[in-house]
Amino acid sequence: MKTVHTILASWQKPGFSLIVSDPEQSSLFWYQLRHAHEHRVLTLPSTHQEYAAWAAELSQSFLGQTQVYWLASMTGYTKSSKVREQVQSFLRTYQGPHAVWGVCTQEVAADYSGAKKQVVSPLISVQDMGEVSGLLGYVRSAKVLEALSLFGPRDMVSLDTVTQVLWHADYVPMKERAQTAHFLQSLLPQEAALSHLAELFFKRKKEAFFAAWQRCSAQYGDMFWISFWAEQLWRAYWVCFYMKRGQQTRAKGMAFRLPASFFLQEWRQHTPEGLLAWYEAVAFFDASLKKGSVRTISDLLLFFLC
Repeated sequence: MKTVHTILASWQKPGFSLIVSDPEQSSLFWYQLRHAHEHRVLTLPSTHQEYAAWAAELSQSFLGQTQVYWLASMTGYTKSSKVREQVQSFLRTYQGPHAVWGVCTQEVAADYSGAKKQVVSPLISVQDMGEVSGLLGYVRSAKVLEALSLFGPRDMVSLDTVTQVLWHADYVPMKERAQTAHFLQSLLPQEAALSHLAELFFKRKKEAFFAAWQRCSAQYGDMFWISFWAEQLWRAYWVCFYMKRGQQTRAKGMAFRLPASFFLQEWRQHTPEGLLAWYEAVAFFDASLKKGSVRTISDLLLFFLC
């Protein structure tokens, strides 16, 4: 994470700087990180009129005051080629007075030759979570993870996964140590089994889904399954929403952690309204469970697939 410290050290330095990473695996991390530091989000222009105002804002300062600007959705920037070329030309030679930052893939970064670039891997070791917690300001999370000693040597995980674990560790109770440890561990990737389970769910293969569900449901508690299905349905909602409007790039950005088949095919079998209703049902079930409901998550999933 040395590069991230370098980025923060030059956060207010005038000029244009690119963070080269994979937004699909690190966007949540960058969102949390930048919100801990003063900045303004700046949308990329889509018309020549918007470009003129956009360039003027970055070229001028009021009474010598400077700003830190974060460019939104650089990887998904697919507006008219002439405007895009103007933006790229402007940023390639931008010298200030403001500090301008953006995160994008290596492929997109190639269009900004000459710009200052900081390459940050979207994957880190779980053992580096303590350092990430310091960067994001999750002081309690670091203490919780240290007290539980639940992470040993593991494969690399995405910055977004780490951010999610730290976010949950900031509020989980420590009185029930075993359940808390199990819940936090369950947030780490279990891609093979869980992705297959979600794929069967979205394909509405009821018998195959419940056969797989029976094999793995007891491995995790209700807290994990509520979090898992809430995220699956929320991301599925946005993928479906964007795809039905022809906004494929935005849809792809929300497809992370969903089964690949949903982005390619299954979204056609659903509606945004239906997926949103399912998401709200999970939230309602969570509230009912905390009030002592006798229903189970299996009952809820059966209701969805019937």
